[in-house]
Amino acid sequence: MKRLLGLIAAGVLMLAAVVLMAALPAQAKDDPPTQIHRGIINSRPAGNIGTWVIGGRAFVANANTEFDTDEGPLVVGACAKVRYFVTGGGDIADEIDSEPPQDCGLSGSPSPTPSVTPTPSATPVMALHRGLVESRPVGLLGEWTIGGLVFLANNDTEFDFDEGPLTVGSCAKVRYFTSNGVRIADEIDSEPQRDCAGGTPAPPPTITPNPREDSKVFARIDAFPPAPYIGVWRIGGVEYQANSRTEFEQEDGPFAVGACVKAEFMPMNGVNVLEEVETEDDRKCQGAAGEPVNTFKAYGVIDRFTMTVPSTWVISGISYTVSASTKLEAEHGPFRVGAFVEVRYGLANGERVATKIETRVAPGTGSNNTLGTLDSRPSDDWGVWVISGVSYQGDPAIRVELPRAALSAASPNAAGQKVFINSYVANGVNMLTLIRAMPHSVYMPAVVR
Repeated sequence: MKRLLGLIAAGVLMLAAVVLMAALPAQAKDDPPTQIHRGIINSRPAGNIGTWVIGGRAFVANANTEFDTDEGPLVVGACAKVRYFVTGGGDIADEIDSEPPQDCGLSGSPSPTPSVTPTPSATPVMALHRGLVESRPVGLLGEWTIGGLVFLANNDTEFDFDEGPLTVGSCAKVRYFTSNGVRIADEIDSEPQRDCAGGTPAPPPTITPNPREDSKVFARIDAFPPAPYIGVWRIGGVEYQANSRTEFEQEDGPFAVGACVKAEFMPMNGVNVLEEVETEDDRKCQGAAGEPVNTFKAYGVIDRFTMTVPSTWVISGISYTVSASTKLEAEHGPFRVGAFVEVRYGLANGERVATKIETRVAPGTGSNNTLGTLDSRPSDDWGVWVISGVSYQGDPAIRVELPRAALSAASPNAAGQKVFINSYVANGVNMLTLIRAMPHSVYMPAVVR
């Protein structure tokens, strides 16, 4: 009997050990190798799950990601450390931790106790600072260096372009407050150049274009997530990631598999982060004469290429097959790494096969910068715009930065808007590459060539 009880006890212990081992996490040797990255939180999803952009890099947080807020809340503008591993789907966050601000090169000291989010009734103490813009993020949100000081712009920051665009070298005024040693910009305004020490009267506005910022595709939806549409989209044979900051427009019909859309995106560390998805007229996803019916158009920057065929070109992080039948036209400059191009392509056996690649003028890089007044705009951005009495044809890669009230051609507010435009001339036609609102500006029209 004792022997039997002993055997039973031993069996129970062995079973418990098996259960305990199953409950333990996988051994370190089975875990994917991780890496560490620190930076300012540029954007984050509404919850914890989704795409985070930290220090200019995109990381995907999923149900297994751990979060640590010992050094304060993980908000836009805060310093964070990411432990991540790399998969075919991009950089996957294993853990995201808040960090002291000085770990991201900012002023401040570690909080002795975990920081808390200020109560809505708390009124921050504001300060003013003027200086030349020394560096700025892609887009408006992120880290700005103005007059030797670093400021963080977040979703609550207001911007005023009355005195021209906020480019590197222009004069700016910042209204800000300090939180946990970080200067948070409440408002960033462009200022006359003379208002900055050593400044000279400002020339007409210029811009510092970033062609990669204008990566976009006109193609059909293969698959998309349900509303609110955050998650993985497949458009024209390519996967894109939509997050809480992605804008969605359905003026030309609802989202549906097979619908033609314009998708504007930013390639970030192997992830195509969607900035906007908008339904479009079906003709924009149709091929021209001699091309397959479904010929899609993509615009982006050459990352890698070779003039031998067959070969693979990588444009804004997306690969295309180039064959002897692909038309290569260096219409606006030579093919080179960094050149802005249009790619016409179709899908064959899961591959993106380029039918034509042509160098183009990136938005903001045309030879003419002009200040004027918007007289009328087309129902389609590719149509004819009239600005201060001059007609312009919308370039297919055009970037439009107008307030909501002026986005519709039918809106009474579409006319009369003060604008800054960039254009070039092709075959005697003024081609419009960029139109940007200049709210409340008072100036005499000027042209820079």
